[in-house]
Amino acid sequence: MPIPGDRRGRWWIETSNGPLIDAFRPALISFVAFGPSKEPSLEGTGFFVTGTEQWAVALTAKHVLEDGVARKQSAQKHAASAIFFNKARPSPLLHKLRALWTPDREQGAMLAVYHGYYDEPLDIATCIVGAPPDQKAPPLNKVHIPLDLAVPDVGDRVGMVSFADMSLDETRAPDAATGRGQTLSVYRLVSVRMGVVTANLPDGHRLGSWPCFTTSIPAAAGMSGGFVYRWRDGEAVAACGVVCADASPVEAPNNSLIAGESVVGAIWPALGLLVPDAWPVTDETRYRTLYEKMRDGELPPPVGGLESVIFEDRGNGLVAIGLR
Repeated sequence: MPIPGDRRGRWWIETSNGPLIDAFRPALISFVAFGPSKEPSLEGTGFFVTGTEQWAVALTAKHVLEDGVARKQSAQKHAASAIFFNKARPSPLLHKLRALWTPDREQGAMLAVYHGYYDEPLDIATCIVGAPPDQKAPPLNKVHIPLDLAVPDVGDRVGMVSFADMSLDETRAPDAATGRGQTLSVYRLVSVRMGVVTANLPDGHRLGSWPCFTTSIPAAAGMSGGFVYRWRDGEAVAACGVVCADASPVEAPNNSLIAGESVVGAIWPALGLLVPDAWPVTDETRYRTLYEKMRDGELPPPVGGLESVIFEDRGNGLVAIGLR
């Protein structure tokens, strides 16, 4: 069904405007990967879910980090569930991946991505970002997006928030001797789109086997890793899903009368993802799940609370997450 109440019978609407853009911009980052010769490329979107002035925990689509690292870094995978950290070396392996953050129209920072974690087959990942050791960033606790564990029903109105129309040019190459002095020109548009849920797929989509749902909103390149929220008048925005893939008809991005088919990973399985308790990470660093950090009051609780979550610690870092 098209968007309820829309007189034009549209399946999706681009609703971006000044106030919405300014409200969501501080919570969004885009990932920039660098190749062996520091050649840059934009890899997708992420969003902050908690943090302090010095660091933030972000969620994104797993393939945004995995593809960015795999295609740009020479680092070998060390574990299927934690490709970014070699436990034989305390140093993280994300030295060629950065997160571009522009909280307003006047300031911004190229943040270091210190740690990333995912669990197969879920196409959602956690990562920790912060200022590089020799730099200072604006406070990273401006805006965080709470999590909504509910899976929207077919026909529910939802909003999709992400970066779109991203492009990047290297305007100055790094100095051959020092590797410094590189200058980039980046264009990104904060996209806010409204549409409806078209299918609820607890057993997965043909593009992936994780719990997900589809929406009528077409998702363009670069929008992976953004978030989807249930559209409720007068209620705070909370992420119920992460943009993972798109299978829209080719006509949909240019015609809101045609339904798109974006694939959105349900947010609730992400509560089983790990983040380190301390930084810098060493072999002795303890890891806990987002669920455990919420339970212990270290992260904001999800919308609706944790009482509906089934959490089973299977040992060795393995957990099972479900909903009652």
